[in-house]
Amino acid sequence: DGAKRRANDELRERVPRVLDLFARHGAQDLVLGAWGCGVFGNEPRAVAALFARELHGRFRARFRRVVFAVLDAEMAADFAEVFATDVVPPATATSQWGAKQQWKAGHGGKKPGHGGKKGKAKP
Repeated sequence: DGAKRRANDELRERVPRVLDLFARHGAQDLVLGAWGCGVFGNEPRAVAALFARELHGRFRARFRRVVFAVLDAEMAADFAEVFATDVVPPATATSQWGAKQQWKAGHGGKKPGHGGKKGKAKP
């Protein structure tokens, strides 16, 4: 239908635009997702194919590593099939190759003592 076609057209424009932005800023390693494949209903194979076309074409060998962080097993399998690769299970806090520390409340938030106002720190 028309809405789905417009969404696909927008995605076709956004994928190369975002990859170009990463390239211009010197990014070497990318972590991407299954854009719009959840509530928006995009087909995982179609989204993967859009990325594959760009990553195997114009952006070939531009990035050192590109990872698609897709937690849904079926979607991950679709992406892996399009890219002719294997699915790597997600790391856990206790895995040897996973996170070095467990995530804690506030991790990645404001720095201690930062009042949230420019140029002023809490005493």
